[in-house]
Amino acid sequence: MKARDFARAEGLHYIYIGNVPGLEWVQTTYCPNCKKAIIERDIFAVTRMDIRDGKCHFFGTKIAGVWKT
Repeated sequence: MKARDFARAEGLHYIYIGNVPGLEWVQTTYCPNCKKAIIERDIFAVTRMDIRDGKCHFFGTKIAGVWKT
């Protein structure tokens, strides 16, 4: 948790902690602009992804990464 908080304080946007039961909220990736959940995970599986054409589905912010459509 401290490493996640430090990384976010240093300006990294897409920080999450995976594979930790009971900490579902830290497995989620949020849009850096609108702050809505854009990727939700459950241990090893992605359960929801709101990225369209490499952008946040809600706000249109470009999200770094390689995304399958």
